[in-house]
Amino acid sequence: MFLQEPQPGLRALSDFTQLKGTVITINGCPLEHKLFHFHLEWSRWSWVRGVISGESFTALAKEVQEALGQLGGVPEEHRTNSLAAAWKNLSEEDHRNQPERYAGLCAHYGMTPSRNNSGRDHENGSVEAAHGHLKQRIRPALLLRGNNDFHSLNENRLFVTQPVLRHNQRNHDLVRQELAYLKQLPQRRCADYCADYEELSVRVSSTSTINVRHVMYSVPSRLIGQMLKVRLWDDRLSGYVGSDEVMSGVRIRGGDGKRRARSINFRPVIGSLVKKPGAFYHATLRNHILPDDEWRQLWQRMCSRLAPQLASRLMVNALKRASEREDISAVAKGLNQLLLELGEPDRQKLLGWLGVKDKRPLPDGRVLQQSLQGYDNLMQKGDEIIDIDTEAFAHTVAIMVLLKPGMSHTHSDSLSPDYAAGQLVQDVNSLKKRARHLLVPAMHEATKRTGQVYNIESSLVFCPSGRLFAQAIVTRSR
Repeated sequence: MFLQEPQPGLRALSDFTQLKGTVITINGCPLEHKLFHFHLEWSRWSWVRGVISGESFTALAKEVQEALGQLGGVPEEHRTNSLAAAWKNLSEEDHRNQPERYAGLCAHYGMTPSRNNSGRDHENGSVEAAHGHLKQRIRPALLLRGNNDFHSLNENRLFVTQPVLRHNQRNHDLVRQELAYLKQLPQRRCADYCADYEELSVRVSSTSTINVRHVMYSVPSRLIGQMLKVRLWDDRLSGYVGSDEVMSGVRIRGGDGKRRARSINFRPVIGSLVKKPGAFYHATLRNHILPDDEWRQLWQRMCSRLAPQLASRLMVNALKRASEREDISAVAKGLNQLLLELGEPDRQKLLGWLGVKDKRPLPDGRVLQQSLQGYDNLMQKGDEIIDIDTEAFAHTVAIMVLLKPGMSHTHSDSLSPDYAAGQLVQDVNSLKKRARHLLVPAMHEATKRTGQVYNIESSLVFCPSGRLFAQAIVTRSR
């Protein structure tokens, strides 16, 4: 009703809009994004950029600074809408801080901040009308291009920028006149009130995941239980323990109007899953662990042709093999080709293709029990008392000379089966003394002949049959 006359250098306006009815895709996948539109009211100079974070304050702060840098000057006032969407999912404390952050951004550039009232888009009418002209320039450019599919987000951003740059070139004279009224840019961008990212603190759950803005992300299992500092950009996020970056990835948002989403990267979790492949079959995150639709179709084929345990084992080992190479599709295609062969799937062939050794069957576990009488028979001659004579001495020396390093010679004497309890210690000591009387001189003689060193130890042996033996063991040490 009350028309306003624009003034040069007075006001810049910014807002978010979208190309309704036009589907943009990245490598065939729909791109859910909005266009940030910055517009000078007097000369109609514009700057546009595609953002995938929606109407967030982080996106507003980043793109306003980018637009001012492209313009090369600063107007007196910056006006935007109520930014209800940017305020929507914040905590009460952050909700109170956002107007302060917006005021701080404008103060850094020397602009007067202003916002239109909620639901009153006509109060931001200059940029709202410019939205229509912007879309009229982008849609014909898409038609001339022949398709709406792009290789990357950056390629799409460059494409959208071209019609805007041509529009600015046509208004070059007006823009040059308005530049004379603009203030100079500060030497640095604003960092105190608006970083390019939000910083959050989240704890890693027992399932090796974190929850950031209603989206679940997988992290390495070694981080379970730790508190991460997460930096959340418009299109990516990074996690830190102290000053060390421990994870990074693409930022995900819920599609089809859903707030919640999941981003599970199989590479960080496959190491733990290989240790328990059977857990994959009923895993809650199973379909999200599988990298893409090709792998999900492969899993369905495995389940239809193989037993659950074998299917889980094959899939986990296939993911393990895929994690070690860049082209994960080659692993899926190779395994799928083996499953499509006629007849029953060959278990050994499938496992062998993945480099997995099949488990050998365990032995039956039967143990042959030896007769206890054998222990007595081994030392049958020990019952007799043999005098130490020259022949026994020479025989013992010969044995020691033939010993190899680390080998031992054992001399045993048995105790009488009807010994009295009080005589046990005395009899044992007597037998040990008898053995040493034979073995020690023999050790000295063997050392003279060979130059080797021998050690002697004595012990008392209890046999299962109840018999007792006094033993002396001679060992060649080197």
